[in-house]
Amino acid sequence: MEKIMDTLKKVLMPIANAFSRNRVIQGISNGFTSLLPILLVGSIFSLFSGMDIGGYQAFIHKNGLYDIFMVVVNMTNNIFAIYVVFAIAYQLAKILDENSNSMAVGILALINFMIVTPLVSLKGANGAVTTYVDMTYLGSSGIFVAIIIAIMTAYIYTIFIKKNITIKLPAEVPEMIEKSFSAIIPYVVVIVLSLIIYVIFHATSYKSIHGFIYGILGTPLKALQGSVFTWIILSLVASLLWFFGIHGGMVVIPIMMVLFMQPTMENVAAYAAGKPLPHIITLGFLNIMLLGGIGATLGLVILMTFFAKSAYFKALGKLALIPGIFGINEPIMFGMPIVLNPIMFIPFVLVPVIDTLIVYLSMYSGLVSYPRMAMLSTGTPVFLDAFLQVGVKGIILEIVLILTNMAIYFPFFKLEDNRHYGEEHSSAVDVK
Repeated sequence: MEKIMDTLKKVLMPIANAFSRNRVIQGISNGFTSLLPILLVGSIFSLFSGMDIGGYQAFIHKNGLYDIFMVVVNMTNNIFAIYVVFAIAYQLAKILDENSNSMAVGILALINFMIVTPLVSLKGANGAVTTYVDMTYLGSSGIFVAIIIAIMTAYIYTIFIKKNITIKLPAEVPEMIEKSFSAIIPYVVVIVLSLIIYVIFHATSYKSIHGFIYGILGTPLKALQGSVFTWIILSLVASLLWFFGIHGGMVVIPIMMVLFMQPTMENVAAYAAGKPLPHIITLGFLNIMLLGGIGATLGLVILMTFFAKSAYFKALGKLALIPGIFGINEPIMFGMPIVLNPIMFIPFVLVPVIDTLIVYLSMYSGLVSYPRMAMLSTGTPVFLDAFLQVGVKGIILEIVLILTNMAIYFPFFKLEDNRHYGEEHSSAVDVK
């Protein structure tokens, strides 16, 4: 076991460290994190518009409340790609150059995204032509391109600023004006590049970079997004990294955001419109899984609190119980510890896989509905997160998961508990 641990550590540590230090990954992660309030607000109003309890739907349609709720849904979730391109470009610009005019970069990225997004023209009965932006690519379907455009914009803009390829003004000019003029050359260059992208793809059968991305990458992306094995692999990576004391979420969450944001937004939109939810694996799926944090350690905390013989674990369990309910498990990760503890390695890695399969099969079989909201805050307490995602059955599902987790953790917990109890008893005898 010790040799396996050493091998895993040698392989995973350099990869994880390089990944977590990668500036693009940091920019994507920070960008999506800054957008969580928009996701939550949009999901809440989607919940208001999509609930079907008794005569609720008839009531909100009759009183015009449905249309009011949908205004918020349309201006948050249904144009989410606009916020993504701005937020990631803004955050990445700050990482690439702390003195960068990150607001200008965010706005430039938004302009570029709108340039490469196709327009639709309709000819009216009177011959007048109306042109508008295709909303299809402003929502979940535009997220992948939004990420690409944000990264491209931030890097090119930063290169021009760092190389000092800007319009020079006298030192007496106010700083705000000087910054505005320094942005002109990179603005022109990047906008011209976006126009070239637009022209090239418009001349193809795909008609836009959006069409190209989903024409070429659509099938493999859908396969990854819809596969429970993708989720299991990412969960295993997160657990393995945390076991070695590396924040696995910093590595895995950005990948999950890129892969599962689109199906998440499609579920939210479908629920708001009263349509069947298309996807099982979404970011909302994660809320049901994080029972006490990474490794679903709430079951272990309950064992400590109510079944430990050792005074140490009893005290640690009481200390960690409330944080565990809110998804915070650092007290036992480093207090038990689980980190670098070979006895706890197997259950810590195994439990998230078992939980994933239980939740997936429950939804696939129709016992539980699909997740209907975007990812809730990681501080959302247990049971409330599941209730918001799938209703009352979600609470029952989480109870089943906690009991299952307790059963898996129990034999390994007893080994550690007996060891601590023996050490405490031995110390007490020595003192006497």
